[in-house]
Amino acid sequence: MTPTDPADLLAAIRRTDMLMREARSALRRLDRLTASAADAEPSVRRLLDEAVAAVERLTEELAHQQQALRRHRPAHQARP
Repeated sequence: MTPTDPADLLAAIRRTDMLMREARSALRRLDRLTASAADAEPSVRRLLDEAVAAVERLTEELAHQQQALRRHRPAHQARP
């Protein structure tokens, strides 16, 4: 649900941006971990693959939320 109050909308945009930065950071860390675990047991690699897939889904959802929130931002608050 998109906030209707401009202050709440800007807070939601900032929160979503912060979550996206953290999710991308987690994905980079998982990529390094996956590379380090190349010789690990198949069950470990499977779990890492599942974790990567979950964080990728999270980033996709956050990107969708960012777009939806920015569509509702008033024009005078839009970034160039």
